[in-house]
Amino acid sequence: MFETTFVDGRRARTHLGSQSFFLTILCVTSVFLVGASLAMLAAHSNREVASRQQTAIGTIVGHEPQNHNRYGFRFHVDAEGYDGWETPGYAKRFIGESVTVYYDPQNPRENSLTDFAILADNQEAMAVGVICLWAIICACAFVIERLLRKRASPSL
Repeated sequence: MFETTFVDGRRARTHLGSQSFFLTILCVTSVFLVGASLAMLAAHSNREVASRQQTAIGTIVGHEPQNHNRYGFRFHVDAEGYDGWETPGYAKRFIGESVTVYYDPQNPRENSLTDFAILADNQEAMAVGVICLWAIICACAFVIERLLRKRASPSL
């Protein structure tokens, strides 16, 4: 990562290699921005569903503790049965429990035990948090690179 240049047998300059530390960190952490973008797209979709969502009474029919502690539920819309799975935040559920199911009336297969507006809020908050984390990492990498460059290039 560091290269030393010698002139007449003396060290003339130590500098970072051709690939910038800052740019490397920037590129590697850009995956965070992809994740944040996907979270914002999901939030937008959930916000649209939230504007038209309806509710139905459903029943918890399954529990998979080994699979992120998720619960299966079943509900009916216009005499047709639908299923869904969700990992609840802190709510403990039990098989046979009656629950409120939020669903998209245009596509009842898109359903949740959590209000779609709350899902959208959570996804937006996660995206903003990831973007802030990315900005902090990039700022720290920039400062570190500047300090390394300053330290590596002594005045001759």
